[in-house]
Amino acid sequence: MLTIAKLHSESVAYYESTVDPEKAVAASGSEETSGDTPAGPGGYYSEDGTAPATAWINGVDATQSVTLTEFLGVNSGEQLDGAAVRGWFNRMRTPSGAKLGRKPGPTTLPGYDLTFCAPKSVSVLWGLTDSPAVRAAVDAAHAAAVSAAMEYVTEHAAY
Repeated sequence: MLTIAKLHSESVAYYESTVDPEKAVAASGSEETSGDTPAGPGGYYSEDGTAPATAWINGVDATQSVTLTEFLGVNSGEQLDGAAVRGWFNRMRTPSGAKLGRKPGPTTLPGYDLTFCAPKSVSVLWGLTDSPAVRAAVDAAHAAAVSAAMEYVTEHAAY
């Protein structure tokens, strides 16, 4: 399932806290957000500590994807740290330093948040198994589904 939401200044602060563990700890006031779940990217997005901010670069073809990757200074699938997220959203600067537009103001729409969620049955399968092979297969299937969805969005709904 795909959920699309408009980003705003509060969204940027929220995303910064999810990719920067120090900001998450400062925002939560403790090393833990709830129970034994740690603050920061590992606690919010993943049981195994995988950072949440991942670049998905999709071009119309392979040549355009390579050009976009070079322009942006980030590879598809690469995880971004807090500084890269802040630069991208707050200053409209890519990791390569390329300027994407004017610095967002209080009423600016800096972008959209696309959240891809697997069906509950898939989440339950992943959560109830102790098999690394099953979890890896579920993760790979989800990544392939997100990639296909991003290709569709790129071709039909985004630029």
